[in-house]
Amino acid sequence: MKILDLWRVGTLNYKGMNVKYQQIQKLIVRPAAIMITYQFLLDSFSCS
Repeated sequence: MKILDLWRVGTLNYKGMNVKYQQIQKLIVRPAAIMITYQFLLDSFSCS
């Protein structure tokens, strides 16, 4: 019984951490992608 409870709590915590990690990943990845595309556009305009 106790082992099952620990397993349930562990899986719930893991799911919560996974959601938090995805939210943090979106916050970091999106601005980085925007900056990279912006820099790429600047480079292409300056070359031509």
